[in-house]
Amino acid sequence: MFLKSISLKNIRSYIDQTITFDEGSTLLAGDIGSGKSTILLAIEFALFGTSRPDLPAETLLRKGTTNAYVELSFNLQNQQITVRRNLKRDKNSIKQTAGHLIINDTKTELTAVELKAQILNLLAYPGQLVNKNKNYIFRYTIYTPQEDMKAILQDNPELRLEVLRKIFDIEKYQNIRDNLQIVLKELRKTIAQRMTRLENYSEQEKKMEQFLHQKIEVNRQLSAKQLSLRQLTEKIKTLQGNLEQIEAEQKITLSLKSRQENITQLQKQLQFQIEESYAQQQNLLLQMAAQEKFSEQEEINLNEILSKLEKEKENYLQKESSLNQKLAQIQQEIKQTKQNNESLQTIISTLQIKEEKITDLTTNITKKSELKIKSDELESLIKQTQEIITRNQVIIDEAKVILANISKIDTCPTCQQQVSVEHKEQVIDKQQEKIAQAQLTINNSKIREINEEKQLIQAQIEKIIQEEKELAGLTEQVTQLQQKRQELTKGEEQLLLLVQENNQLMQELQKLNTSDQLKKINDELNRLRERLLEFKQAKSRAERLKTLEDVLERYSQQVESLQSETKQINEKLQGREDLAETINLTKDQLTNLREQEKQELMLITSLTSQIKHLQNQIQEINLVLEKLNQQKTKLQQEQQLSHWLEKFFLPLAYSIERAMMLNIHQLFNQLFQEWFSLLISDEQMNARIDDSFSPVIEQNGYEINFSALSGGERTSAALAYRLALNKVINDVVHQIKTKELLILDEPTDGFSAEQLDKVRDVLERLNLQQTILVSHESKIESFVDNVITITKQGHESSVI
Repeated sequence: MFLKSISLKNIRSYIDQTITFDEGSTLLAGDIGSGKSTILLAIEFALFGTSRPDLPAETLLRKGTTNAYVELSFNLQNQQITVRRNLKRDKNSIKQTAGHLIINDTKTELTAVELKAQILNLLAYPGQLVNKNKNYIFRYTIYTPQEDMKAILQDNPELRLEVLRKIFDIEKYQNIRDNLQIVLKELRKTIAQRMTRLENYSEQEKKMEQFLHQKIEVNRQLSAKQLSLRQLTEKIKTLQGNLEQIEAEQKITLSLKSRQENITQLQKQLQFQIEESYAQQQNLLLQMAAQEKFSEQEEINLNEILSKLEKEKENYLQKESSLNQKLAQIQQEIKQTKQNNESLQTIISTLQIKEEKITDLTTNITKKSELKIKSDELESLIKQTQEIITRNQVIIDEAKVILANISKIDTCPTCQQQVSVEHKEQVIDKQQEKIAQAQLTINNSKIREINEEKQLIQAQIEKIIQEEKELAGLTEQVTQLQQKRQELTKGEEQLLLLVQENNQLMQELQKLNTSDQLKKINDELNRLRERLLEFKQAKSRAERLKTLEDVLERYSQQVESLQSETKQINEKLQGREDLAETINLTKDQLTNLREQEKQELMLITSLTSQIKHLQNQIQEINLVLEKLNQQKTKLQQEQQLSHWLEKFFLPLAYSIERAMMLNIHQLFNQLFQEWFSLLISDEQMNARIDDSFSPVIEQNGYEINFSALSGGERTSAALAYRLALNKVINDVVHQIKTKELLILDEPTDGFSAEQLDKVRDVLERLNLQQTILVSHESKIESFVDNVITITKQGHESSVI
């Protein structure tokens, strides 16, 4: 990771400043309180945002401002990255607002938490740090504020170990052990519960054995009853077969007897029908002997005459119907024509009034030209009068001017002579006379009367114009009414023709109705129809006689057939017995056997139900035993797991943690001793790291308390501890991508001139891509590659 630049806007003592960083070692130089550490805090804020208690927003936002931002640009594995974070003051607090992240010119707007997650991912820091306030890896590898490292050296050893465990991610083993104790406690509780559930296991097994024994006994009884039922069923089947054969024989016998009775009844019915048909035959023969003889030719002739008369009647009726239809149509037309004529008569009734109106309007309109001429004459007279009035008004105005001026004039402006009073009076009299004469002329002009007369004439002209419009409308209406009058004349002529036609048709219809031709036709038709009816009746008697003869012949044949069938039935009935008693006895036997079968079925059903009930109980116990076996299996597994976790896994977690801490301790101790010996050249003084990672300083074989060291020695020990911790973290947490960057905040506090020379050796030995130092010691400027000087004036920091 290589820092390129940082921009600060309203951050503490900075109003608007951009600082550029170069490769190699860079010194942030300046007086105490000039704002050097602010740049380091801004770098941490840009990467990870605000955090309490180390970097709250209140310590960053400049007093009296409401908005601020930090924008940091850096390179990371060939990626150009810029991150910006914003601060905003509201009514009650200062909050981070959304910022952005630019990676290779691709900009993404992100919230504060999302920015932190992205930066952690880019730097390959553990992801769980996103929800942590303290970022131990950054604080103990890249940048540790002033006095923080000295503070950790003097902290409680347990607190220091806790911090180091978090840095090296060894605290997870403690978490594993703590969580494991919770798991073991839950396992013990679960094992106790399962053992309680398994207490009735043997009782359930005994129940299973009893139910299985009962099932075997009931199955034996069921098999015996099923055998007995099959034997009964065979007997019932055999007896049922015998009964069916007997019933079939009895059915044949009963059928023959029933047919014998039916034949007797049929013979009686046939005898009755033969006698009845014979009587009808004799009656028909008597009727035929008494009836008149008819010939086929006579029937044909009667039908021909009947047809002609019916056609003649049809023609007569059609003619009557046609006349009635025509008469109704003409009467409808007469009615319609009358209505039309009455309507037209109503319409043209106003014709004479309108014609008279036209005559009056025409007479009035002829006066229009005379009125227009008179109006023009009055207009001309008005103009002339107006001119006279204007001229006389001018005379009056001039005379008034002269009268107004004459009294003021003492000398004549023309001849320069004195104007006498007599002359003034003469002039005044003359001018007053002119005014009087002109006023008289104006008063006699009568312009008002002329105007009134003109307005009266103009009103008459406008009235005539309206009458002209009315005349045009009336003329058109009269034209239309004259057309209607012509239509009325035609309608009256048409009505006369229709009335004449109506009278003619009524005469024809009356003549037709008074004729007795239709009566004659109807009488003749009735006579012919009666004659034809008699002929048909005679013909029907002959046909009926023939039918009766056929019926008597058929009855005779049926009688012979029935007698033959009766003989055959009598022969079949000989030797047949009545089997009704045998059938009853067989049915009684079947009833007894079926009752026994029913009893056996009831017993079998009961036994089957018992077996089903026992089977259900066995299944229920099987389910209980199956669940108990599952509980038993789980109990064994949980007991094994509990034993393995407690006896093997827990000690293993201790061993792994101890091994890792031992490895880190050895490396840490070695590096600490190397840096300490480099920074403090006193051969009588040496240092080491104890088991709690506390520095132990010895001089001449005796331990020295950290607080007893001089300021330079304490700073050297803290710097040695800081550099050793940086190296160990970079080696152990190997995936992080910030190994080539180191920031040292006032690493030389309390150093002597000789100790300051040691800083050059430290920088050369570190040999990092980028090292940033904060110091107010001017001597260090000769040790570094780049110097950024910061000054502060009027509470505002700036870079020179």
